[in-house]
Amino acid sequence: MTVNAKTSPSAGNTWRDLPAAQQPEYPDPEALRAVIADLESYPPLVFAGECDQLRARMAAVAKGEAFLLQGGD
Repeated sequence: MTVNAKTSPSAGNTWRDLPAAQQPEYPDPEALRAVIADLESYPPLVFAGECDQLRARMAAVAKGEAFLLQGGD
């Protein structure tokens, strides 16, 4: 499966459908489910509007209308 800009939840092609190839073995599956449920109850770290804004800014970089300065890892 190819994941690209045309991938959409309505099409059924989301990141959740991709295989998780390198997952650790958790000794307590019930505790794992509880932690996942807890994490899913929190708001997202990044919002859709922020992704759209980044995409527009990166397009400006690609067109030579802006520059990208990256710091750190």
